[in-house]
This record gives sequence, structure tokens and C-alpha cells, in this order.
Amino acid sequence: MSDVLFAVSKLLNFLWTPDSLLVLVLGIGTAALWFWPRVGRWLVTAGVAVFAIGSFLPVGIWLLAPLEDRFPRPGPDELGRVDGIIVLGGAVQPEITHTRAALALNRHAERIVEMAMLARRFPQVPIVYAGGSGDVRGERPTEAAAISPYLAALGISPERVRLENASRNTFENAVETWNRSRPAPDERWLLVTSAFHMPRAIGVFRAAGWDPVAFPVDYLGSGRERWPMLAPAGHWADLRLAAHEYVGLLAYRAAGYSNALLPGPRKESP
Repeated sequence: MSDVLFAVSKLLNFLWTPDSLLVLVLGIGTAALWFWPRVGRWLVTAGVAVFAIGSFLPVGIWLLAPLEDRFPRPGPDELGRVDGIIVLGGAVQPEITHTRAALALNRHAERIVEMAMLARRFPQVPIVYAGGSGDVRGERPTEAAAISPYLAALGISPERVRLENASRNTFENAVETWNRSRPAPDERWLLVTSAFHMPRAIGVFRAAGWDPVAFPVDYLGSGRERWPMLAPAGHWADLRLAAHEYVGLLAYRAAGYSNALLPGPRKESP
């Protein structure tokens, strides 16, 4: 992906979030009240209604559920042979980690927790941590660089870990990881990322030339969410995440970065 396309994708990602669109609708509606009162009333009413729905109902979790359920998590007896482990970045806050000299994780911290547990379970296999920087200017520290000093404290020998710090998004995760690992056709690598992100991640890895075993972590929904649930900040964060992921699936397929619109598990041969 060129630098221009990367910058454009970041801008569109900011503008097309549900909360940004809601603010835009409310802003236009408020302005319209001065010139076209009827149009303004409709827009403001619609904006308030959408805000109420998004604040009381776990719409984001409901939208994320089909993505989280797409790839079943392998049980302890289902993994079989493992030749390598790939962990996608997205859990570390590099700037805070660098500034505070303390490992700072976000809501997707289970990617790191699972990496440590898998490292203990499969002590001989290599690990690739794919985590560059999504900063358009390229001035912020990378995730791979941020987590590097803490690998030993997590119980992972640093010599086992290949730090991939050149990628800026999921597509580049797959390309850079492939270039650094070059797995043999019969090797079985685990791909560790958030369950909602797994379909898009598997799609780009397959397009890049390999088919890792999906090992989803970081589930955001239990499947038993009820309503009404007044939690505006959490609901809107989930809705923003769902919108980002669905738009990403569409964009990656349209750009040819993924091998399917909604990748799923491979069907076993009879």
C-alpha cells in the first residue's frame, strides 16, 4: 500500500465512524433549524434517536457476534502439531509504554496474555509478533519495539521472537510476516488475534500465500447480552469497532488484499 493510500485510509477511518457521522448529522440538523426548520427538526430527532439506541442497546456487540463466531477456537486436544505462532499487534500502547517505561496495554490485552501462555505450551516453536506503527507520519514508536524489553518478564525468551515492526495495518502484517518467515507448505502456524478481527486477518494471510490455523482470543461478547443496558461509552466503542471491521472487510476485498469478502474455516476434505 502506498503512503498516499495509507493516509487516505486513515482519514476515511476517522470520518466514517458512527459517532463522527452522528455528530455531523446533529451539526447539520442544528444549522438547518435556522434556515429549514422542518428539515432541521427531522435531522436532530433522528440523531437523538440514534444516540439513544446506541447508548441503551449493545448494537456493536450484536454486530461483532457473527465475526467472533466465524472461526471456532481450537480446543486443547485439537491443535495437533504447531510449527510457529503469529501474534498480531493491536494490544500495546507504544507511546505510553515508551514514555512511562511501563508496558501499557489496551482492551485487547488478551493477545499478549495468550502469546505468553502459548509460548509456555509450545516452548520450541518460533513466535512472530507483528506490530508496526499506524502513525501516518511514522514518528511514533512501533508496537514490536515497545514490547521487546518486556518479553523476558512475560516468560518468553527474546531469542524465540521475531519482531516485525514494518507493517502499518493487517494487510502489511501478512505480507511482512510472510517475507520474514517463509513457512514450508506443510507447516502449521497459529494466528493469534482478536476474534472479531480473525476473518479479515485470515483473508489477508491466505491472499499472501499461507493458511494459518485461526486461534481467536479477546472475545468482546458472551452471546448473552441483554438490553436495555445504559453504557454509552462502552456501546459506542463497540459500535465504532464493528463499523471499522465491516468496512475493512469490504475495502480489503475490493482492493484484492483478501481472498474472500467474509473468510471462513476451510472445509475438510472428505
